[in-house]
Amino acid sequence: MDKSIEVPRIIEISSEGAYFYELASEAANEGEYPSALEHIEKVIATDPKFAPAWHVKGNCLDGIGRCDDALKCYQNAIRLDPYSSESWFNKGAILKKLGRKRQANSCMKKAVKLSLGV
Repeated sequence: MDKSIEVPRIIEISSEGAYFYELASEAANEGEYPSALEHIEKVIATDPKFAPAWHVKGNCLDGIGRCDDALKCYQNAIRLDPYSSESWFNKGAILKKLGRKRQANSCMKKAVKLSLGV
């Protein structure tokens, strides 16, 4: 018998934060990490509890080789939204880059379980 409880994920953001988040996401998707970081810092300044902003910041920092800083961002994203399978997976990927394989595997397993709803 499955005793899991589905917890709704409500993520709020200001209109200003949403604007800069879109700019940051577009820049990050194009590999323009310095520009994306500028925009994402504005999101975090206005909406510091918006977990997806921390995730995007982690992606950008990873893209420019700042693994330790990226790890901190993913940890922050997970603290704010522990149900984000993407943040758990990316945390695992960073840990693997840092040579912390056991912790990496644990995070990646958590990501798979979350994405499958297990």
